[in-house]
Amino acid sequence: MFGKINIFEIRMNQFVLYQIQYPNMKKILFFFFIIFLQLTVFSQVPIKVLFIGNSLTDFYDTPNMFKEMAVSAGKDVFVDDRAVSGMSLDEHSFSQETIDKISEQKWDYVILQGGDYNIAFPKNHGAIRGPIMTLRRNILNNNSQTKIIFFLDWAMKDGVTLDGEYYSYSEFQDKIIEGTVKFSDRLGFLISPVGSAWKQVILDHPEIELFAPDKGHPSLNGAFLQACVYYSTIFKESAVGNTYINDLTLEEALYFQTIASKTVLEDLERWNLIQMDEIDTDSDDSITLFPNPVLTSLYIHFGNSVDKASITLYDTSSRTVFSSDEVVSNNEVEINMLPFRDNIYFIKIETLEGKSVHKIIKQN
Repeated sequence: MFGKINIFEIRMNQFVLYQIQYPNMKKILFFFFIIFLQLTVFSQVPIKVLFIGNSLTDFYDTPNMFKEMAVSAGKDVFVDDRAVSGMSLDEHSFSQETIDKISEQKWDYVILQGGDYNIAFPKNHGAIRGPIMTLRRNILNNNSQTKIIFFLDWAMKDGVTLDGEYYSYSEFQDKIIEGTVKFSDRLGFLISPVGSAWKQVILDHPEIELFAPDKGHPSLNGAFLQACVYYSTIFKESAVGNTYINDLTLEEALYFQTIASKTVLEDLERWNLIQMDEIDTDSDDSITLFPNPVLTSLYIHFGNSVDKASITLYDTSSRTVFSSDEVVSNNEVEINMLPFRDNIYFIKIETLEGKSVHKIIKQN
């Protein structure tokens, strides 16, 4: 029988013998180790994030707060901003400095922070859509893979009077939320629900001051909360326990981290924060769906003649909620959507002719 084999001793003996036979090998191995280490370090590509906005972003340097949070969590990020006090997204859309900033990097995320109250009124969306579409076009022409995040604003502390009608803080905050979701859905934007997180804090603890003395800009509390929302929006993970707390107490920071994380992560579908990496999004343009939004029955029409189709329905976290092989009759398939709750879904349709992925909205 063999005794216990000491693998470490065998390896060391081999290494010593190797060094005797090849006296310069140690230097050679060390050289290649350094090369390997450098290649490993430089192969790490940072996540690149650009903030475009005004003083709502610039107060307390929210982009840098976000960066510090990311670094504290071990993220490799490159963060820049084009945040100019008093500058609207309309003005950004034709600003050469903004256009140049967009072109500087292949951004992974670009955050558009406007603050135009027209967002609260869907009937007025046409007034702001053009400039934002121009920004969207510039961003995607620079990098078609960039994800655009639209800022969900907070309302003024004392409410606002528009066209002779007064809206309280709570009333106008709800209108901003509803309008921002509708606007972002149409343009395919992700949403960073900063205003929703603010609303929750004000409901829970009205004594906590999120506003600066002008009752419109953020205090340090408000800016920190905003940065936490951006963190959870971009990384789709909780900010709770992040060691970066700025000048807040640990208890204060933990509370804002918790509110921000819950606001984002418990309603990913509402904010269009989808995780579709597992879904092949190659499309077959001959396949169409109607009606959309859908109340009861969704009809899938095939432009080409097919006999069968594989149908898979995903929620916005890429979970499969329905899957079936359907027989196609008269170039159509009917899917009963009644069992599914109101939400955004993605439906993948596969046939021998090809595949198509579509976004659908289920509503009452």
